Amino acid sequence: MWKLLLLASISIVNAKNTFLILAPKTISPSTTLRLGVNSLNASQDLTVTARVQTQEWNNFPYEHYEQIYVDHANNTNTILGGDAGIVNVKTPQDLKSDNYFLKVQVETSSGEEYTRMYNLKYYSKYLSAFIQTDKAIYKPGSTVNIRAFAVYSDLLSYTGNMTIEIFDPNNNKLMLQKDVKDPTGVVTKSFKLSAMPILGDWKIRVTIPNSQMEEKKFEVSNYNLPRFEVTVDVPSFALVTDRDTLRAKFLQSIHLAREYLVSQRFTLRYLEIILDLVPLSNRRSS
Repeated sequence: MWKLLLLASISIVNAKNTFLILAPKTISPSTTLRLGVNSLNASQDLTVTARVQTQEWNNFPYEHYEQIYVDHANNTNTILGGDAGIVNVKTPQDLKSDNYFLKVQVETSSGEEYTRMYNLKYYSKYLSAFIQTDKAIYKPGSTVNIRAFAVYSDLLSYTGNMTIEIFDPNNNKLMLQKDVKDPTGVVTKSFKLSAMPILGDWKIRVTIPNSQMEEKKFEVSNYNLPRFEVTVDVPSFALVTDRDTLRAKFLQSIHLAREYLVSQRFTLRYLEIILDLVPLSNRRSS
């Protein structure tokens, strides 16, 4: 989550000439720092430069060491007087853990300058990967449909390469899709289970280069789907002599329909409803 670092009203010439800058407090590799600049009621144009820097030691050209600031990313934008704008600073993907500073320089059209520097907190994780399947449990011989995608910390889609692997419960790798990608950022794949697979928890692994690895489990089991579903419409209050409605929905393609009589008993003290399903006939209908 982005946090606000700089929230200040800075005077340029007088009390009527002010601007406001909002900046993030954190930094991660391959992300974009967005600085919001609002010149408020300032009549002068503003040239805003943002730099991501670290402090390092250097002994050139002298024989003694001195501290210098090294740029890792920077960008400049001009904001018209009385207008608002954004300064985007793209950080490199190979950004390592260090003590980073955000240096903001503002220059007005009349030549006045303002500079301020702030600490940035480094986070190595810049991508969040997600794996989805169409079901949680699969039967032998069925097809596992997979969808994988990743987003940056600013919720923009990742459209680069990723590797998708599938492992059985014995950790045998049964599928490998390397360097797959999609222009939309959402990669879809499918995997056909054999007629006699190893039952248990299988694993999907998605790996993004120079980033992270995400895993998701799904179960392979010999299970039977429910043949029908029963729902009961219950009023907000009821008497012992009342009768309610029971609906049965067949979930599989079977040519069978039956009529049922519902005998019910209400225990209002505990708000308990007991339903007994009694078939009236075994008559078949198509």
